[in-house]
Amino acid sequence: MHMKPRHKRICFVAVVLLIATIPTLYLTFPRGIYILIHNAGPESLQRVSLYVSGAKYEIGEIENLETRSCRVYPSGESDVEIRFLAKDGSESKHRIDVYLEPGYRGSIEIEIRDGQIVKTTNTISVSLL
Repeated sequence: MHMKPRHKRICFVAVVLLIATIPTLYLTFPRGIYILIHNAGPESLQRVSLYVSGAKYEIGEIENLETRSCRVYPSGESDVEIRFLAKDGSESKHRIDVYLEPGYRGSIEIEIRDGQIVKTTNTISVSLL
């Protein structure tokens, strides 16, 4: 059975729209986890870095009341660890209670005050693309 020319055009347009939608979704919802670090304390945070499986992301100094961000790409099952220099010069390490895998998307917000994590929120989801 042969399709009518009108039905062929409709099928062609539907396929083209479907193919065009995939890159649009991919660009609209980028891979990786966007991490925002807000220093709510009175002093700057020195030598701030983030760790996820397979990678270290150096943020540097975050002044008081400043927010810095970084997109991370875990290479396997991972949590997030943030490190910075404490007031006494020792390295302060804090584990963020979140589970990540490659291909996850979303964001994590971390608020630090007086060298302690006071608040974290996340909107992590599994990517279908």
